[in-house]
Amino acid sequence: MAYIYFAKMNINREIYEVYNDPKKFPEFINQIVDGIWKGKTSIHDEKGGEYKLFGVDNNFDNEYLMGNLGYIKEGIHSSFDRENDKAIDVFDKDKLDYVAFYFNYRYEMVAYTTSSKIRQKNFLEIFQKLILANAEIGVEFVPQTNTTDLKKEIANFSRLKRIDLKIVPSNDDSDPMQDLFGITSNTMEQINANRIEQNYVSTQSEGLDKDSVPVKKVIQGISEGYGEGKFIGEDTSGESKEVDSSKTVPFRQTVSSINSKDKQIVSEKGRAGLLKILEFRKRE
Repeated sequence: MAYIYFAKMNINREIYEVYNDPKKFPEFINQIVDGIWKGKTSIHDEKGGEYKLFGVDNNFDNEYLMGNLGYIKEGIHSSFDRENDKAIDVFDKDKLDYVAFYFNYRYEMVAYTTSSKIRQKNFLEIFQKLILANAEIGVEFVPQTNTTDLKKEIANFSRLKRIDLKIVPSNDDSDPMQDLFGITSNTMEQINANRIEQNYVSTQSEGLDKDSVPVKKVIQGISEGYGEGKFIGEDTSGESKEVDSSKTVPFRQTVSSINSKDKQIVSEKGRAGLLKILEFRKRE
């Protein structure tokens, strides 16, 4: 069994250009789509490995891309020779490890699988760099959280001591930032910030109020893809407890291991997962 993970894309480096001229947003999205679809530029790691997008298809009618992201590096393929009871090792200068992805550019959401070389957060970091290299637009992906599980985990704190937030501006407008986190885009633009880290800390015996409006707004902001959160405190046994919104309770869908590299199947399951996320947001 394998998993499909989800993340929301936020234009980051050029976000204030979008706020100052909303017509630029569709232009940037088109630039990103073309970069992923047609881009041939690879990026390399310090070990000499190459990350590359390949096999990308563009479904114009339904506004999504599907394709593969691969890691290419010389290596050894091993198999077992049963007749001679020995290993057979074959050198490959372009040994490939790869995953499949579905990028819905209407909703700025990516769904993707993982592999031994391309893990959950690792994929997002690589995908961002490939978009920058091929589209020359700086973006940041925020992992999608299973909000129901996040609420359950927070309810299980007997004492919530600290909340650490990483917040990125939304694509469409600046209003949610002020309502959810008490931050205005104007303030961020004045100091030239495109990411904010925010902390709530309580040293009092009762800890932070889990049921307060500000904490509920934090959960809502994380659920809507504006940031990530880490919740730290104690469980009912007095033991240390930590909940990371992207690692502990990610929103994910299952896919059989044999189909995890099939871009068509990942696309279909990714679309179904996206619809679940959108339906949940409507209910909230």
